Amino acid sequence: KPVDQWKAELIPELQKHGWWGLVRDPALTGTDDAVFIGLKRLENIFATNFRMAAAAAEWKLMQAAKGLMPWLWYKTAGDERVRSSHAVLNDIVLPVDHPFWQVYFPPNDWGCRCRVVQLSDRMLAARGLKVTPDADLPQLAPRLFWRPGAATPEVVPGGVGPGFGYNPGVSYLRAFEPPMLD
Repeated sequence: KPVDQWKAELIPELQKHGWWGLVRDPALTGTDDAVFIGLKRLENIFATNFRMAAAAAEWKLMQAAKGLMPWLWYKTAGDERVRSSHAVLNDIVLPVDHPFWQVYFPPNDWGCRCRVVQLSDRMLAARGLKVTPDADLPQLAPRLFWRPGAATPEVVPGGVGPGFGYNPGVSYLRAFEPPMLD
């Protein structure tokens, strides 16, 4: 549904449950810090959820086309707002089924504008691109992230935000796999 309709339906529910404006309730937020929930935050959540759903759909199409177009090319927005941790991923070219895409298939954080372009051998040559050797992949150090209220930290892959270190398309396809029979 359109973002305006989504907000119109969601805001009264958030208000009813104490999740609107400046929220200072550790039982709700998991932190003693004040958390602000407003229009900008909702729009960011909507945009990110939309991008995650689009990425899942793209992955499904990429899997279907990988016989003819076996390469994926990581592209940033190419401007001054690109995060340095995403800039080092720009122009990486790898096979569709390379393990790299299990973690670094965008979006890779809130507000991420990176994308992946699928290419055939011919398209790869026409752009003057080469497949990135594994030895040339950036070594991005993982970090620990303490989620508010969590007893232990989680390990976040380098270059991605907490909660973004996975391929949404793979997760989507797994959700629809038939159950394994014994």
